[in-house]
Amino acid sequence: MESEASEPEMEPDEQANLLVDLRNGLIALHGGAEEGVRLPEDAPSTDPDLVALLVELARVGGTELHLTAGRPPTCRIDGALKRLDLGSLTSAAITALLPAKERQRIEAERDVDISLSISGVGRFRCHAFPQRGSVSVVIVAVPPAPPGPTALGLPASLAAIGRLERGLVVYGAETPALVASGLAALVSVINTQRPVHVITIEKPISYLHRHAEAIVNQREVPDDVPSIAAGAELSLRLYPDVLMLSDLPDAATARAAALGAEQGCLVLAGLPRADAASLSARFEAFWRDTVASGLLRRLSVLVADHRGSGSPTASVLVVDDQMRSSPYHLPDMSGWDGA
Repeated sequence: MESEASEPEMEPDEQANLLVDLRNGLIALHGGAEEGVRLPEDAPSTDPDLVALLVELARVGGTELHLTAGRPPTCRIDGALKRLDLGSLTSAAITALLPAKERQRIEAERDVDISLSISGVGRFRCHAFPQRGSVSVVIVAVPPAPPGPTALGLPASLAAIGRLERGLVVYGAETPALVASGLAALVSVINTQRPVHVITIEKPISYLHRHAEAIVNQREVPDDVPSIAAGAELSLRLYPDVLMLSDLPDAATARAAALGAEQGCLVLAGLPRADAASLSARFEAFWRDTVASGLLRRLSVLVADHRGSGSPTASVLVVDDQMRSSPYHLPDMSGWDGA
């Protein structure tokens, strides 16, 4: 099959004109008055046109902003995608909206996750990725405060996990966003109830935790630490009581998580669904990897969050000594996709 041609490179003047049109379009959306798109004081740290789009996303009550070449900026409002009354974007214009260091990361890493915080507007999780020779961006609005389990529609009993003093808890869900909110809920429970030291290693930081009963230090990849595995190993020198890892992307990270549990920490680790595999298959593969690497003795609890499948429930497996003594007898996880 013949491949599609990449978008031709845009001249600087053309790019500038398109961004001017975008800005004028945003002004028109606010009634034709330029003061209608007045930006927050910290706008210079982020491209003003991107900030203006995020202001518009917040104004219309949207939860997502989609930037794709050949289409106008599009918001998700009440579950449905709705185009803004603006001109279509180009890949070059989309790339120009991102911070300079993130443009460099896209060239090096291809897929990039970052967090954006705009005072007076909100926090956002930004995913930039290549597709068909161009760059697309999905930006998700993050609620201002970390949720609790009940606010997410999860069983209140999950809060009991926050009372564990040590061990490895693995939290799986269909998407990184669901994993992030579920882990944030557990950290929120700990933060409000226990006088402990919590360190999170996230790629990127989604929810901000303000110190309450606990001290919560949040470290982001790659700004604060080079990787989740390296961040976990470095953070174990800082005497954490609780260590939260947003993902377990490789064996090195799994070993670091197990080491934390071995040293007496409560380790909360995310497990987003991998590619087209079902969530139950993801857990089964993780179980086999854990057995093969000898880390099963540190595993305490597996949680499967079903919100991505339309069911506001969770499956919980407490790993006991009997399971550890028969590690090759795979637990029944057939219902862990929330179907």
